[in-house]
Amino acid sequence: MRWYTETDWETDKKALRVAAREALGPWLAELRPWELFVTLTYDPARFGFARGDGNSAGEGLDAKAHPVAELETAAFRPRRAYVPTEWKFRRDVLYWLRDGEKELGRALAGVFVMERHTGGWPHGHGLVDTSGLQVGDVVKLGKAWFERGKRGLGGGYNVIEEPRSREDVSAYCAKYLTKRGYDQLVLYGRLEQRRLVSEGGHRRTRRSRRR
Repeated sequence: MRWYTETDWETDKKALRVAAREALGPWLAELRPWELFVTLTYDPARFGFARGDGNSAGEGLDAKAHPVAELETAAFRPRRAYVPTEWKFRRDVLYWLRDGEKELGRALAGVFVMERHTGGWPHGHGLVDTSGLQVGDVVKLGKAWFERGKRGLGGGYNVIEEPRSREDVSAYCAKYLTKRGYDQLVLYGRLEQRRLVSEGGHRRTRRSRRR
């Protein structure tokens, strides 16, 4: 008879965590008929830094902060330079999706996760269901995130595009949304399964790149 040791416990816990993460991707992919891949970034200039400094956030970026007054108008500049936190990202995504509902006039659903470049500057990846994508929706959503920065709320560049198939959605979930675990996800909207579109229903015809 062999006792169940602490090493066994750690091994099983790690295996369970891996299994849960592997199961999370397919579950997210089938949760809604996701219509958009979304990448959201923050413009360092809107946080008191030179735009090129975002790549060195993990190397004492605060010490490199430029005078904020030189980078933003007085009405919108932050009081001091800072690196956006995970809490801020969560808040910004939820407000952006809420504003998107007002702009499009339809309910949205979304799932996002924040990650950081090797230098520490944050960006986010996510999926959005617009309850029936229409012409002009991609541009409106991209503009809404970009314009948040002009109102002193952060925001910046973004890339929004349609997946070509449900396999693309599954691959996207596995690549981006499951790396950090379910407790790091930002969820928005009614996430029960809406009727899935047919396999040919995903078309990569509209794309937004706001820079």
